[in-house]
Amino acid sequence: MSTRNLALGLCVFTAVAGCSSPAPLPAGTGAAEAAQEFYEAMLHEDWARAYAALDPASRQRLTEQDFARQARAQREAFGFEPKELHIRSCEEQNDRAIAHIVVVGEAPTGRRIYKDDVVLHRGASGWAVMLSSHFGRPQAKRR
Repeated sequence: MSTRNLALGLCVFTAVAGCSSPAPLPAGTGAAEAAQEFYEAMLHEDWARAYAALDPASRQRLTEQDFARQARAQREAFGFEPKELHIRSCEEQNDRAIAHIVVVGEAPTGRRIYKDDVVLHRGASGWAVMLSSHFGRPQAKRR
């Protein structure tokens, strides 16, 4: 191949490569929305709606009444009345996702926040929350 043809080939390649745009990132598949739905129900003390957002294994582990009792304890662990919910990020990998949430509210001492990670599983009916083993149980205070 001549130098001229090589130079022409490089120019064409550079022009085509420069004009192409990167493939758009795929939109979320609904995991963040499922986490939002679950926590919104928790914040509004709608235990039936929150329970419905659980994956089948979590629902098998707890009756709706047991879940409501533990969910109340989980909400009380905030230590304040929640006002806002933010999904900071949601990392999806195949049929599992982790949503990082922040709950914001007010307490007598001022603005307070509560952070949590929500693990989700995608099954035949879509994304659902997998309850952690410590859900609704008081956590040891860190020093």
